[in-house]
Amino acid sequence: MKKKIITLGFTLVMVLSLTSCGSSFNNQSEIYGIKKTEINTQMEGIGKEINSLSTNDIDKYADKFKEAYETATDDNSKNQAKIYKSLFDGYKDSRSSLGNFKKFGDLTIEKSGKTVTCTLYEDFSKRDANLVFVYNIVGERMNLSAITVNPIYSMGELISKAALNVVMGMTVVFVVLILISLMIYALKIIPYLEKRKKKSENLLDSKTTDNDQDSDNKTADLVNNPEIVAVIIAAIKASGEEQTDDFVVRSIKRR
Repeated sequence: MKKKIITLGFTLVMVLSLTSCGSSFNNQSEIYGIKKTEINTQMEGIGKEINSLSTNDIDKYADKFKEAYETATDDNSKNQAKIYKSLFDGYKDSRSSLGNFKKFGDLTIEKSGKTVTCTLYEDFSKRDANLVFVYNIVGERMNLSAITVNPIYSMGELISKAALNVVMGMTVVFVVLILISLMIYALKIIPYLEKRKKKSENLLDSKTTDNDQDSDNKTADLVNNPEIVAVIIAAIKASGEEQTDDFVVRSIKRR
């Protein structure tokens, strides 16, 4: 394990120290004074070292360089830890979908502005991938800025993923629009419900007042009716020995 780490470290140091002086390329044999075959050898060396590691080892290295990146105190150490981290994260995420490594393919080199991208094709048992080295041109020097592993997907898979992304995006948009519409509708209906509730309360109070008034009026009618008063007095007289000569009915309450 330690021997593999040392070998991988020396190989990356060689890649990080690429320098020279030149211009445009893909079909040229040299890039900034560095032979294309030398870049190809260095990339294959790193690819072989990583592809020989087990899944558990790759997971350990990914965690190790993540910690190194988070605890780095200077820019150079942080940058190198970031490169290692992206490298092992790429293999960690895609190793199960790639399968067993079989062989390397062609190397292609492209330049865009101040960036040089080297892509090495890798043949795996389940899905092929590209090992990509990205360099930033600083003066007459190429500084390695990133290493990634990109699984190669078929056109059908890419279209399916794109369609799925579109459907998910549209679904999210429609859900948000529906929620906004419901909120706007709620803002309109709340004042109506409050007004309706207030109207119901006022109507209930009015009915209660009317009932009280009707009860009082009926009671007054009973008291003012001589026949009813006479019947009540007669009933009281018949039920007891109480004198009713000076008996006066002042009010009658209905129960």
